[in-house]
Amino acid sequence: MCRWLAYLGDPIRLDKLLYTAEDAFVGQSLHSRQSTHPVNGDGSGLGWYSCGPQPGLFRTTRPAWNSGNLRDLSDQLESHLFFAHVRATSGTAIQESNCHPFRYRDRLFQHNGVIQGYDKLKKPMDMAVRDDLYPLMEGSTDTERLFYLALTFGLLEDVGGGLSRMVRFVEETASNLGIDNPITMTAAVGAPNGIHAVRYSSDGESPTLYHSHDLHSLRVADGDVETLPDACVLLLSEPLDDVPSHWQEVPESSLLTVTTDHVDSTPFPLE
Repeated sequence: MCRWLAYLGDPIRLDKLLYTAEDAFVGQSLHSRQSTHPVNGDGSGLGWYSCGPQPGLFRTTRPAWNSGNLRDLSDQLESHLFFAHVRATSGTAIQESNCHPFRYRDRLFQHNGVIQGYDKLKKPMDMAVRDDLYPLMEGSTDTERLFYLALTFGLLEDVGGGLSRMVRFVEETASNLGIDNPITMTAAVGAPNGIHAVRYSSDGESPTLYHSHDLHSLRVADGDVETLPDACVLLLSEPLDDVPSHWQEVPESSLLTVTTDHVDSTPFPLE
């Protein structure tokens, strides 16, 4: 399974979360403690919002722990909203177009999980993508197809509705093909001023997902603390330090709507 992180709040330099914390995100690419695959070395990426109409995007097939470009960008970039992802492939090729995050206009998407029976589901998923969106898909992953299906089903206008309709389509198509429990996922959708995230699996056993709770500092590797902005929220596959009060697990089958001062949770999929 992959690992991902999303930040929303007052602008922060990216390296504070990716490299400095006690269980820093880049460190999780080599020794994840809450994943079925402790090593996530099949690529890495960043997506960040700054001053342009689209978010910036950096993706590489190099593992996060061995990417000098990722380190340099993290040292220099400051953002109020950014995504970070380290990849463990579920079978598709290790290539830049398969690395997360994915971008469409002003939206970002990243995912941790797998589509069971993807070899059989890929064609009907492709055929369901809207004609004007289909040529924009560059890779071969299930993640990119989930994103473009959600866009097809109205993600830009209604994030929860688009994601819910995407899930229903995949599950109904899988059922018709005799595939049980097709979806395992946590996913995040970014827009210039907010984040939505979902934790959902067909069998009710989703990968881990947490959000920060009253987080003002992080414990760092030497036992000291790193001060964070007063207004910030983190969503992530696993915590960045071992302070339990900093983190709250996202309930199974939940959709989160995140602003700088509030995390709202509703049951998912939406009815």
